[in-house]
Amino acid sequence: MSKKNPAPIKKQTPTPSVTHRWSLESPSDPLLKKIFVGLALVMLIIMLFVAPQTGINGDDEFQYDYAQKLVSYYKSFGQDTAALYIEKGNMHNYGGLFDLVSGLANDVLGHDVFDPGYHKVRHVLIALFGFSAMLFIALFVVQLAGWEAGMVALLLAFMSPRFFGHAMMNPKDIPFAAGFAIAAYYMVRLFRDMPVFPWRPALGLVLGMAIAIATRAGGLLLIAYLGLFAGIDYLLKYGIGGIFKDLPRTAKYAGVVVGISMSAYILAILSWPAALANPISHPLNALSEFSQLGIKIRLLFEGSNVMSDKVAWYYPIVWIGKTIPLSVLLGSLGAILLLPLLLKKYQPLPYLLGIFAALFPVVYIIYKDSVLHDGWRHLMFVYPALVTLAAIFWYAMARQASGRPFGKYAVYCVATLLTLDAAVFMVSNPRLSYVYFNPIGGGLKGALGNYETDYWGVGVKEALDWMEQEGIIGENMTDTLVIGTTFFYPLHFQATGKYKGMIKPVYVRYGQRYSERWDYGIFPSRFFRGPHLRAGTWPNSKAVHIIKASQVPIVA
Repeated sequence: MSKKNPAPIKKQTPTPSVTHRWSLESPSDPLLKKIFVGLALVMLIIMLFVAPQTGINGDDEFQYDYAQKLVSYYKSFGQDTAALYIEKGNMHNYGGLFDLVSGLANDVLGHDVFDPGYHKVRHVLIALFGFSAMLFIALFVVQLAGWEAGMVALLLAFMSPRFFGHAMMNPKDIPFAAGFAIAAYYMVRLFRDMPVFPWRPALGLVLGMAIAIATRAGGLLLIAYLGLFAGIDYLLKYGIGGIFKDLPRTAKYAGVVVGISMSAYILAILSWPAALANPISHPLNALSEFSQLGIKIRLLFEGSNVMSDKVAWYYPIVWIGKTIPLSVLLGSLGAILLLPLLLKKYQPLPYLLGIFAALFPVVYIIYKDSVLHDGWRHLMFVYPALVTLAAIFWYAMARQASGRPFGKYAVYCVATLLTLDAAVFMVSNPRLSYVYFNPIGGGLKGALGNYETDYWGVGVKEALDWMEQEGIIGENMTDTLVIGTTFFYPLHFQATGKYKGMIKPVYVRYGQRYSERWDYGIFPSRFFRGPHLRAGTWPNSKAVHIIKASQVPIVA
């Protein structure tokens, strides 16, 4: 008998210790996906409806100026260099993405800064960034735990009055947070498929990182995130020994990190004239400037009016703890406390990314003793991670309780009850939801006189709208009306064009209001001493109308 030749043995590709392609913790459900899409569309419609009606914030004075200079710079092909250095507000240290896009859109539409349509265009664009942040928060969770968990994340993100309120009118912190949320989602997608290089997640990651960097130099932090979690992903899959066993694979990981980082950086500085002029040193100098935030302002914190560089180290912790929904606060804390258990239940890398993105910036800012303005808006980019952790916690608890009668629904009922206060506040005050305080410390009523409420003067528009409803002012008015205010620019930009110059805004310090000549005064609660507000003597009997949020005075 002749001996048969054995079949050739195929060369096996070594497999990592953890599966390359992650699977969802729960099976994908087409019905849940449809409900998720429906919820997202409803939320988008609501945001696009509320945003144009919301007042502008007190810092928009600097944004408008930057937008005009950016448009002039690009339309003149760099001949008009005013955008390269702006002394007032240091706007040249900010990426120009949002202001360039909004400025070009308004330029095409023929709006100037005094046209009501100018603000509406900007607010619609901000709302789109805000919705993108919420959507990618939820999609991040979908990657980790499926569509049901993603719906939990979507609802928690939307029912967050502070984040929702800023998504109506904050052109800096909301696009910045959106960039981080988009980047985190695509980072998870990228590492899920590595070492096979997935082009679409890579392009999405480049876009998210570029949005963040093109908004604030702090977006450079995402390059560090990418490098760190690429290393963690490699070690989880191949161990330390894998670094040297397969050098081409190791080089591929390093190349992906470098290539994506460089692509995002180049894309980001295309809308940042000062960075285009000096691509290396200017963004680094801007990052250093923001870490110290050289501009100091007076803040109301824990009942005392103090300078922003003199507040206690726990300033951001208190602000975050008192102003996010209890469902997100307790859920994110629960996810951190249950770290060992949830690491076993879910894929470790995205879960670790969520915890790191939520905690590291806060810890670092406290360590560096960085200056913050107006609560925690400069830290709003950590909120997507907090919502992610909270959603995973509530979903995991619901799954754990699902073996008991009504157990799953009981968990979701608890989460709903903890969100109810925030939801009611949003429904009652859609255009002023950014002044929300949770029940810790007595809500907004307990915050008055202890913390800033309408620190950006968004309520100025509410006052103007009331005056128009009462017939005091109107677009066809024939007599000039002098209005005094502590928030000159929000009043100036929102009244001058709409009322055809018949309203004359005048800056008036509240303490000197009787020594100035004005017909009506609009005074938000900002710039008052804490004891004055707590004493209940503001607004006084001279107020003809009071703008309130949940029965708490915001503007007199």
